[in-house]
Amino acid sequence: MVNEFTFEHTVFLNETNAMAGVVYFSNFVKWQGMARESILRQHPKFKEIMSRPIEMITRSCSVNFLDHLYFGDEVLIKVSTKQVLPASFVMVFHYLNKTTNKLVAIGEQKIAFADLQTRQLCMVPDEICELAKSVESK
Repeated sequence: MVNEFTFEHTVFLNETNAMAGVVYFSNFVKWQGMARESILRQHPKFKEIMSRPIEMITRSCSVNFLDHLYFGDEVLIKVSTKQVLPASFVMVFHYLNKTTNKLVAIGEQKIAFADLQTRQLCMVPDEICELAKSVESK
């Protein structure tokens, strides 16, 4: 069974271009980060995890655009994971227009972690690995 996390966002005027109110492309990447952080904030040990001498690194990021969003649209970003490994995982983002339920974009981020003291890649913290596995698609 696949669980899924959904992040909801309303498009603001400052997230659009000057012509016709179309969402500016870079906001899709910004929303990936907001969705990712929202998942992490739900973990009961969120503050303890954030106090560790590690950092989360986005190794790669992409968005494939299928349709437009506009000022005032509500977007649902459904987040799942794949390729959950001890040292990295991939987050998958499906962007849907809440009103029409139309898929407007699909994005991915490959996530890894680094030790702040050694500056070397390290294992994904157990709590985050559990979160990633809880929304993993098989």
